[in-house]
Amino acid sequence: MAKELTYPERVSNYNIEELRRSVRNGPRRHPGANFITLADGTKWDLKIADTKNAADKLQPGSVVERHLKDGDVVLLNSQPSLQRMSFMCHRAKIKPWRTLRINESVCNSYNADFDGDEMNLHVPQTEEARAEALVLMGVQ
Repeated sequence: MAKELTYPERVSNYNIEELRRSVRNGPRRHPGANFITLADGTKWDLKIADTKNAADKLQPGSVVERHLKDGDVVLLNSQPSLQRMSFMCHRAKIKPWRTLRINESVCNSYNADFDGDEMNLHVPQTEEARAEALVLMGVQ
């Protein structure tokens, strides 16, 4: 799930080496990246592009759609979302399994009872959306 859900991160002088490592890892190794958009607007799909060449082309102003990583802001809800507390903000912790794990203290809000409940995970796609989620919904 962490390889499919991505966050578009803008390249700067401070994060260029970390994002180059993500691009070199490509879409199949975590933490990697699925797409890059160069500063001139060219979009590269890393499933078919040469990842080493793509990493070398990164420069400040490019955007890397990187995999979800520890500490990223995510929104979690269970349907039907009938109350405000059934849609909450959390910090992601990436584990090797294919399940979502939540603390027992938030189960009442989601009306979760561990009998095969289905949850939806959303990743805010802009810094403004991340800030809004942190301020309005708080972090668990």
